[in-house]
Amino acid sequence: MDTSGVHHNSEDSDVPADARDQRGAERLRLLMRTGKLVTPKGEFLCVLRDASTTGFRAKIYHKLPDAKEMQLELASELCYDVEKMWENESEAGFRFAREIELEELINELTPYPKRGVRLKLALETHILVGIQKVSAKVFNLSQQGARIETQHPLARDQRLRLEIKGLRTVAAQVRWRKGDTCGLVFDDTFRFDELALLASQLQRGKGSNEEGSADITPTQIEATG
Repeated sequence: MDTSGVHHNSEDSDVPADARDQRGAERLRLLMRTGKLVTPKGEFLCVLRDASTTGFRAKIYHKLPDAKEMQLELASELCYDVEKMWENESEAGFRFAREIELEELINELTPYPKRGVRLKLALETHILVGIQKVSAKVFNLSQQGARIETQHPLARDQRLRLEIKGLRTVAAQVRWRKGDTCGLVFDDTFRFDELALLASQLQRGKGSNEEGSADITPTQIEATG
């Protein structure tokens, strides 16, 4: 099995003792695998830190919902049924519902092209097209863009600004359109941790557009030569 990009994890001091006792499979450390935890209460971003055929440990950015049974979905769209075993302020441990092939997880073996993690949402919002403000609905959101639906006629490459509750307006460009559905690419991008916190706020109803609120803003991409 090709385990490039990983090494054996010899440090388990930050994992609860009872969780360590339950782990019988050899555990490997991943350099980074981004994913999302799909629960009945929403979708929440995480980063896999190490994994075995029976479970994994992930970095989290906020308290997870109370749901014990979840799905782990990677950027490659590979999905696994999982059960949360423990959680602290910055990490959580999970057990796979059935043993997995580590090579598939590590190398994200899938026929689909790899892309950024997309959060499936259903948020009522607005877009600003010039001086006109029109209704829209956000169906997914990633670090680089969003998929929206609007009855307002938009052209490919048209520029607009997207308003989302809890988020200041974001400049974007229409990448594609099919019927009332459009794909947007942001002028700015989000850091992964920013998007994780934003997703938690949006799905738990904590966002606010009130003046003076602690809105999350995208991070400007620096041009590279």
